[in-house]
Amino acid sequence: MQDARQGVFWSGAERLAQQLVRLTIQIVLARLLTPYDFGIVALVSVFVVIGDSLTDAGFSKALIQRAEISKRDATTVFYFNLVVSVIIVGVLLTLAPMVAMFYNDDELTTILRALSFGVILSSFSAVPQALLNRDMMFKELFKITFPSVLASGLIGIAVAYNGGGSWSLVAQVLSQRLLNSILIFQRTNWRPCGLVSLESFKNLAPFSFRLGFTNVLDTSFQQIYTIAIGKCFSPIDVGIYQRAKILQQVPVTNIRLIAGRVAFPYFSKLNAKQSSDFRPKFAYSIKMLSAVSFPTMTLLALSAPLLIPILLGNQWTASIKILQILCIVGILYPIQAMNLQILMAKGRSDLFLRLEVAKKIVTLFVLAITVHFGLLALVIGQVVVAVIALSINTHYSGKFLNYGLVKQLYDMAPYFLSLIPSSMFVILLNRTISHDINILVLCIQIIGFILVYVLTLYISGLEAAVELRRIWSEFMRKVFSRA
Repeated sequence: MQDARQGVFWSGAERLAQQLVRLTIQIVLARLLTPYDFGIVALVSVFVVIGDSLTDAGFSKALIQRAEISKRDATTVFYFNLVVSVIIVGVLLTLAPMVAMFYNDDELTTILRALSFGVILSSFSAVPQALLNRDMMFKELFKITFPSVLASGLIGIAVAYNGGGSWSLVAQVLSQRLLNSILIFQRTNWRPCGLVSLESFKNLAPFSFRLGFTNVLDTSFQQIYTIAIGKCFSPIDVGIYQRAKILQQVPVTNIRLIAGRVAFPYFSKLNAKQSSDFRPKFAYSIKMLSAVSFPTMTLLALSAPLLIPILLGNQWTASIKILQILCIVGILYPIQAMNLQILMAKGRSDLFLRLEVAKKIVTLFVLAITVHFGLLALVIGQVVVAVIALSINTHYSGKFLNYGLVKQLYDMAPYFLSLIPSSMFVILLNRTISHDINILVLCIQIIGFILVYVLTLYISGLEAAVELRRIWSEFMRKVFSRA
């Protein structure tokens, strides 16, 4: 359990520092660029992200999941990723004009062709990064990812400041991937050795391909809303949607990845030992996620009317309602993802795939209906999908651990109810205080919400509240001991 706590600390430090820098850079870029600039890059980034998923095909996760791996296993995955990435780039270079024709924007051809080379750059770092995750060496990952995110962000800002427009975003993405690959090989001892092993490939392939197909499916469907908005509406609408989505994803992705990067290797070890602690540890993780994700997303939704104009500028106010709706989706997503860690830890990528296919059918059905009623209706449809997805994802948790949807909701309910006093504070504040000084009001909202929520948790004595207080005390002790 101590390894998991250390993992959470360094994984959290790495993710939070990286995302704080990334968010700051995005705020600066949002004031230098237009919604159209962000929109056209988002449209072609869809295909690059799918290419990334196809390149890895789940092999990196297989390296983390297996109880034992050899140097030959890692080398085989490395060369597989590299070869597939070259093929993917060739496909993207060929398809670029067709993508531009699909969206009726010729500028997309050159942007997609430039961004496609990022797939090769990322393939170099996939294996050493997976090995660091496997060994829960998040401190080393922090020393790799933070400088690359910071430097690439500064490059993007410099290009944007000098009138680079959408190409500033291209420069940021490519430089970040290049720097990440350089630093990860500079700071780790791993190097590919020997030749590709067919035996290693055969051993890893069953789990990897099923999970890889699932990841490609999930990635494709995560991007399907961007594709639909770009085709049925406009690049400006894509930019507006993406700004809201990115703000929502900052806390959602951090919470999910911090928990998931620790949970997957930790639960895999519990499963290998056939530990009786599996269910209580999983229930504990659900409570901790609820204590963190529920207030984070609620605060983001309540503060959105002031937050977006202050951070991004008045040209992005159309993102406010979209962000508030997406926050409802964000509350549920980390819980969904944690339930899927059970299947991954047990090596049941076949069941993982089955669940993903079911959810994608639901997504297509809801999207086909809502896309005809405008952008807001399309986003509301995502809430419907998220609620259905939660019930689907908890199915096998109930089967394997006797901890299904009803029991999880019972454990989550106290943390949801704990939000009532802090939410009422923000609502009453908005109705009684003048918004002449928006920054001051926003600060009062955030500080007041956090204080009221923490006080409510402290009084409640809930399990996650006690653990969070212990983690905070340990963190402060480390800070002052170093000082």
